Amino acid sequence: MIRREAGEDWLLIAQPEHARMAGVLAQAWALGGERPSPGAIYAAAHHDDGWQLWEQRPRVEPASGAPCNFTEISAAEHLEIWRRGPELVAAHDSYAGLLVSHHGSFLTELRLRSVRLRPGEAEPQRAYLEQAAAWRERVVRGQQLDRERLAREVLLLRLLDYLSLLLCWYPAQDRRIEQHEPGAPPLVLELRARGPCAVAVDPWPFAPELAALEAPVSARRLPRRRYDDASLRAALASAPVETIPIRYERA
Repeated sequence: MIRREAGEDWLLIAQPEHARMAGVLAQAWALGGERPSPGAIYAAAHHDDGWQLWEQRPRVEPASGAPCNFTEISAAEHLEIWRRGPELVAAHDSYAGLLVSHHGSFLTELRLRSVRLRPGEAEPQRAYLEQAAAWRERVVRGQQLDRERLAREVLLLRLLDYLSLLLCWYPAQDRRIEQHEPGAPPLVLELRARGPCAVAVDPWPFAPELAALEAPVSARRLPRRRYDDASLRAALASAPVETIPIRYERA
C-alpha cells in the first residue's frame, strides 16, 4: 500500500494498482526506438502481484496507527512478497517472472545496504538472494536467453517502477532519475513538475506520436486519524474511490 497525504486525508493506493500504472508506461515506452518485449510489459504491470494477499488484509503501523505504507512492513513480509510474486508472474510468462525476480533481488540488496535492520534480519535476506538466484537458474535452464536484452529490461522495470511510484506517493517534483545495471546502458530522465499530478519528461521516452501520456490510478480516501487493523479494514471497505489523474508531458 502506498500512503499519500492529501490535506486532512490520506489517499491509499494498492501496490498492484501502482504496478498496473507501470504497465501503462511500459506499453507506451519507446526510448531509443526500442519497444519492450511482451514479457517486459507483463512484468511491469504485474511486478507487485506478490502484494495481493497483503492488500486483502492491510494493517496499521503500530506506533502511529496510520495505514502501513509499503516501506513500513517487516523484512520478513518483504521476503514473502518477493518469493511469491515471481512465481505468480512466471505461471503466466516465465520471462516476465525472471524480470520480477531480478527486481525483487535488487530491492532486497538495496534494503540490506540502506536500511537499519534488526538483529537477525540480514541473514534471511541473504538466504533469499541465494534462493532467488537458484530459482532463476531453474527457470532459464535449457532456454536460449538474450542476456543483453534481459539486462536492459531488468533496468527498464526498475525505472518504470520508480517512475510510477514517485507520482503515486508524492506530489510532482523536479527530479533527475538515473538507473544503472551491469550490461545495460544507463537510463536517465529529467522530470519537471507541471502541477501536483503531472511532470514534463526529458528526453521523451514514450511513443513519438504521443504529446502526453495519461496514467491515472485509483485510490481510497480515508481521514487522517489513528486506526487499528480492524477499524482500518472496515474504513477501507466503505471508503470512496477516486482517481489520481497522473500525466506525463513532453518537456
